[in-house]
Amino acid sequence: MQGKDSLSLDAHAHVAPSRSACDLADAGAVLACTLSLDEARGVARRRDPLVAWGVGCHPRLVEAQASFSRALLEELVERAGVVGEVGLDARWSKVSMDDQMRVFRTVLEVVQRSPRILSIHSFTATRRVLDELRRTPVAAPILHGWTGTADETREAVALGCSFSVHSAVARRSVFHTAVPPERILVESDQGWADPPAAIPCRVEWVEHLLSVQLKRPREEVRRLAWANLATIVQETGTRHLLPPELGALLDGPRRDPESPARLLTGSAPALHGRYTAARGDGVTKRDPVRALESLPNIGAEAAGRLREVGIATPEELARVGSVEAARLLARARPLDPPCRSLLSGLEGAIRGVRWHAIPREEREALWTAYCHVRGNGYAKP
Repeated sequence: MQGKDSLSLDAHAHVAPSRSACDLADAGAVLACTLSLDEARGVARRRDPLVAWGVGCHPRLVEAQASFSRALLEELVERAGVVGEVGLDARWSKVSMDDQMRVFRTVLEVVQRSPRILSIHSFTATRRVLDELRRTPVAAPILHGWTGTADETREAVALGCSFSVHSAVARRSVFHTAVPPERILVESDQGWADPPAAIPCRVEWVEHLLSVQLKRPREEVRRLAWANLATIVQETGTRHLLPPELGALLDGPRRDPESPARLLTGSAPALHGRYTAARGDGVTKRDPVRALESLPNIGAEAAGRLREVGIATPEELARVGSVEAARLLARARPLDPPCRSLLSGLEGAIRGVRWHAIPREEREALWTAYCHVRGNGYAKP
């Protein structure tokens, strides 16, 4: 296990239940949100040292919402320290708002009686979520990927909310104008099918973005995130429900402001000029890498967008693949999703050729696959 001086903390990620303990060894400390009660039931007995598995029912997933059961939720919450991802979505969900509201209200009622670390989805439904939290107050709720207005943000703070911030929203000014530092957490919003080893890199990038917003050293942002989660754990009384190894790390930050968070070495601009090699001895090794811009079809703008979603090197792009990379780009900027040319350009970059050298039928197959995984919201292998 990594020493806590270099351990990243991800307050909201999605991890496929099929991932082994070995797959998670380099993921850092993670609150792993599930997408359905069925998925949560499948991971309920896992004992990963630094991964706290949540109980979720994602508002975009029709099947998850339709099969929601209060009895099963209550059963699973008895053994889980984290509830998430839950909430409301007024734009991308195919589930009626009435049905979403029914599920979300039930979740809040259960968590009000049995406080848990609660991660709430509120995309384009910020006002509705705040109204529900006012209607059914819960201890220390966490608003994931928050996009509310400044006034809504101040209202959320008054309701006791914290905010888990990922790269797509980290540049929003509300996080330094309306949110107290003690309410900030860092998340990757890692996709269900993405490799867990990519999480620390994505967390580091968000820490850098927040350090610019908050005008604090990146090291302090990480210390802040650990201390803030420790406070939430105390307020919700969930220490005994977390993995003992993770709980031990959270015991420290409130007493010792230097724990657990000396960051990995390296200047902020260099965050995306390196990658973490496989470790067999517990030591993080840094290897020289080529820049994304060295690939065909990848200019400065495309490279910047890839770095926003944690794809920092040609090796990482090849490992993720063009379709999944495009899905991540679309999720980060839903109003500016990749076009056919960009998707083909990503595939060409991986192959080392100009995009127009890829046969038309192959480009069409790529586009069909991309539309499928984007329509599903979360790609599954």
